Amino acid sequence: MGFRDERLWEILKEKAEEEDQGRRPDRQIKEKYLSAVESVCEYGVQRADTIRDTFPMYTLHNETHICNVMRLMEALLGDGAGRLSRDETAMLIMTACCHDIGMSYSEEDKEELFEDTDRLNLYLDSHCGEYVKAYQAGNDTPQMTEDMIQDYLRSIHHKRVRELLYKREWPQVLNGRIEREDLIRVCQSHGEDCEALEKIEPSPHMDLRFCGVLLRLADILDFDTSRAPEAVYEYSGFGRVQSAAGIKSKEEWDKHISSNGFDFTAVKDRSYPYSLDYSAECKSMQVEQTVNCYLDWVDRELVDCNQLLQKYNGEWQNFVLPGKINRRITSSGYKSGQYRLTLDQDQVMQLFTGENLYDDPAVFVRELIQNAIDAVRTRKQLDRELPSGWKGQINIRCWMDEEGYHWFRIEDNGIGMTEEIIRNYFLKVGCSYYNSDEFVQAKLQCRADSDYTPISRFGIGILSCFMGDKKNNRVEVSTKHFNENGEYYPALRLSMHGINGYFYLADKKEGHMPGPMVGKNGKEQKPYLNQPGTVVAVRTNLYQSGMYGSFKEVVDKYVMYPEVKIHYEDEECSYDYLTEKEFFDEVHSFQPSEDPKKRGVLEIPIPEDEFQKLYDKIPELEQVKRPLPKILLKCVPMDEYTQSPYLNGVALIGRLEHGFGSVEIEIDGEKFEAGVEGRIAFLKAGRITLTIGLKYAENAKLILRKLFNAAAPDMNFGDWSSWHTQEFCFPVRNRQTEYLEEYRRKTNRHRVEIDVRANYGEWFSRLCERAFIYPGGCSIVHNGILCTDNTGYPYSYQNMRSWDKLILLLM
Repeated sequence: MGFRDERLWEILKEKAEEEDQGRRPDRQIKEKYLSAVESVCEYGVQRADTIRDTFPMYTLHNETHICNVMRLMEALLGDGAGRLSRDETAMLIMTACCHDIGMSYSEEDKEELFEDTDRLNLYLDSHCGEYVKAYQAGNDTPQMTEDMIQDYLRSIHHKRVRELLYKREWPQVLNGRIEREDLIRVCQSHGEDCEALEKIEPSPHMDLRFCGVLLRLADILDFDTSRAPEAVYEYSGFGRVQSAAGIKSKEEWDKHISSNGFDFTAVKDRSYPYSLDYSAECKSMQVEQTVNCYLDWVDRELVDCNQLLQKYNGEWQNFVLPGKINRRITSSGYKSGQYRLTLDQDQVMQLFTGENLYDDPAVFVRELIQNAIDAVRTRKQLDRELPSGWKGQINIRCWMDEEGYHWFRIEDNGIGMTEEIIRNYFLKVGCSYYNSDEFVQAKLQCRADSDYTPISRFGIGILSCFMGDKKNNRVEVSTKHFNENGEYYPALRLSMHGINGYFYLADKKEGHMPGPMVGKNGKEQKPYLNQPGTVVAVRTNLYQSGMYGSFKEVVDKYVMYPEVKIHYEDEECSYDYLTEKEFFDEVHSFQPSEDPKKRGVLEIPIPEDEFQKLYDKIPELEQVKRPLPKILLKCVPMDEYTQSPYLNGVALIGRLEHGFGSVEIEIDGEKFEAGVEGRIAFLKAGRITLTIGLKYAENAKLILRKLFNAAAPDMNFGDWSSWHTQEFCFPVRNRQTEYLEEYRRKTNRHRVEIDVRANYGEWFSRLCERAFIYPGGCSIVHNGILCTDNTGYPYSYQNMRSWDKLILLLM
C-alpha cells in the first residue's frame, strides 16, 4: 500500500476532474496537476524512508506513517471530505508526505548543520539541560553525545522543511494555486504550539489553518501497532537498551504495540464535538500510564483545535472535531489502578510549617538572610554589566504595626527574580533555583567561578515565613531581575495572605498598580523597585514563640561575619554587622607579636579579692601559696595552619596558668593528694567564669567509692567517677537524698567559681559567646550564616594540646 492507494488520493483525482470540466482541452491541467502533486509526494516518501538511518530506535516515520496520516485526515473529515477544494485536498496529501522530511539527514546534511554554530547555540541556549551537559567539562565548544545529537536533530526537523523544499524546483503548474511557501508553513506548524496556526494567513484557494489542524490531529492520532511492528522491535534489541534515549524509545514502542488505535466507525453523530473511541491492551501499569499521558495530550490538542476553528470565519469555521477521547484500556496480567505514592498537600504543608520540622519558628529569618546573601553574591558572579563601584548591601528593618504585629523587612541589591523564577522555584516547595539547570547554564555562560556554591539550596524557603501562624502571617515581595543577555525584565510584586489559596502578582510592564510596598518611609513604600534586587516583608507575631524579645536576637543568632554588608535597624537600635573581611582584620591585629608563641595571646590577671574565694573555700591551698594565677586566651586564625580555599575561621582557646603543685586533703579522716585544675566558661558581654577545683589522685577513688555507694547503692560508681573527678561535682539526676547531699557537701567544697571581665570589641564578645554556648565545640558557618553548632574537636593541633577550651568558626 502506498499513498496513491489511499481514499484521499482518489478524492484528489475526482476534484481535479471536476476542475477541468467545462474547460477547453488545451486549458485542462488534471494530468499535469496530479503529476506535480505526485512528484512532491514522492520526494517526501523517499526522504521518509531514510529517517531510520538517523533515528534507528524511533517508531516508523516511513510511508506507513504517511498513509496512516492520510487515512486519519479522511476519517476526521467524514462526510465533509466532499467539501474540500482540489487545492485543499492536494495540500493535505502533500503535508502528510512532507511534514517529517526534516528528520531525514545525510552525512553531508549533518556536517553542514553542525557548521552552523549559531543555530546550535540557539538550541542550547533555549534548552538549559542540554547546554549544561554540552559545556559542563569547561570546554569552549559544545561536546555532544549521540543522544544529544538526536534530540537536537529531532527538535529542528519541522524547521528544515523550508530548506529541503527550496532545494527542489517547484512544479510550474502549482504556481498560483498551491504556493511552496504555503506548504512549508503548514508542515512547520505541526512541530510548534497550536498557536502557531493563528499566524498563518489564509490563501485565496484554501483554508491553510484548517489544513494545519487536520495535519496536526492526524499526526498525533496515528497511534497504533502499525507504526511499531514487533519484528522491528525485536530486531532493535529494546530489551537491552540502557541509555536515556533508548529507554525513552522503548516506552514509545511499548505504548504503540499496546495500542489498537482510534475507531471512527462508532461515531454516529457529528453535529457536536463527539467522543472518539480508543482501545488498548497493556501488559504493565507503566505502559498504561504512558498511554494515558499520551491521551491526555491528545485531549488538550482537541480542545485547542476546536477553539481555533471557531475563532475565524470561513468555510470550515463550524466544522466539528472530536471533543474528547473515550478510553477503553484493558489490563493483561496486572490490576489497573492508581497505585502510586501520593502526597496530601494540606498534610505536607502542615509538616513543613508545623512545630515538628524546626523547633524555632523564627527560622524564616535565617532563610531570608540566606536568600539575600545568595542573591547578592550571585549577581556579582553573573551580572556582566555590573556598574563600577557596585557594592552588595542587605538592609533589615523591623517594627511593630498598629495592630500589634511584628514586621521583618529585608532588602538586597542582588539578582532579583523573574516571573518564571517566582512560579517555578520561589513558590514551589522543594525546588531551588540554585539547583536548577537554568542556574548552572547561567554560571557556564557567564564564566562564573566553577566552585561557587550558594547557601540556600535546601530548607523550605518562603514556607518558613508561615511557621508561626499559617492564616495570619503575611508576605509581601517586591523584586526586579537584573538585565541579562540584553533582556530587560520588569519589576514585579507578589502578595501572599496566609499559606492557602492563590496569591496576587503584579507586573509593572503590564501597568498593574499594586499599591505601596510595606515599609517605614516613602522610599521603602514605592510600589515597584527601580533597580535590581528583592524586598521581602513578613508580618508575624514574634512574641508568640516565647523564645525571643526582638528580631535583633534572631539576626544575632544566625549572622556570623558574612561576605556582604548587613545593616539592621529597628525602633531601638541601628547596627552594622561585621563582614568576613572586617572580622579577619580584627583577628589578625589582635595582640600582635613577633614571637609566634605570644601572637594573639591575651593575659587576663585574676583580681586578688576574687582569688581569695579559693583560699576561703579550699584552705589546703594556703600550704602552697604562689603568685596569682592568670587566664591566657589565644585567638588563632586558621589561615596560619591551612591555605585551603574551602576552609577558614578562627579558634579561641584558653587555659589557666598557675604555679600550684599538689596539696594534701582529708575526707572522712583519710588523707590523699590532689592537683589543682581550672575550667573556663565564656559568658555574654565579655564575662568569663573560671571554675577552679581539685582533681583527686587515683588512691582517692576507694574513699569516693565508699561514700558514693553509701549515698546511692543502686547506681554504678564507675559510670560517674571519671566525670566526677574531672568536673569536681556530682550529677544528682533527681536523686536528692540526704546521702547524696552529704556526698556533694564533702566533695564540692573543693570547687569555686571566679568571675573576670575581658571586653575587647564586638567580634571578641561574640566569639566568647559561641564558646559559652558550646564549650569545646565548633560553630560551622557557611557564607556568613550559622549552619550548626557541634560539640567535640573536629580538628586537632599538636601545639594546642595544652589548651583546654576550643571553639572553631568555619567561615
